Amino acid sequence: MRERKGITPVIATVLLIGVVVILAGIVFLWARGFVKDAVQKGGEPIEQSCTDVQFEALIVNTEGVYSLEISNQADIELYGVNLKVKGEGEVIVHDIGSSSLGLGESKIISLSNENIVQDGEYLVVPILLGARGEQREAYVCGDEFGVDARVV
Repeated sequence: MRERKGITPVIATVLLIGVVVILAGIVFLWARGFVKDAVQKGGEPIEQSCTDVQFEALIVNTEGVYSLEISNQADIELYGVNLKVKGEGEVIVHDIGSSSLGLGESKIISLSNENIVQDGEYLVVPILLGARGEQREAYVCGDEFGVDARVV
């Protein structure tokens, strides 16, 4: 009987190490879902490219027909824009345009009347195209990189 007492601590230690390894694997797989690969543009995080974006935007009212005129003034290509309509305490986002807009290019985007809020304020937020690994992915810059658009 004395010979078997030495085996019990060894078995307990092996089981304890096995449980710790399994728990560490579960925590690693769970936490990996929170950390995503960053979207890149030009080898840098795309958030840094948002600071280089410069464009002008106007909402033009031509006899009750509204359009958004955008002019890109930076050498960062715009993939599109979000038009945020701020009115009566709510923000309505409209994703308009998905064709790229290069340096010095301008684009006119027709707006439906449902996009227009009477006496509303408008913010045009740029969308850039970056890469996540081998896949291309659109990235919406923050509101701080947007441009206020006035109705003319």
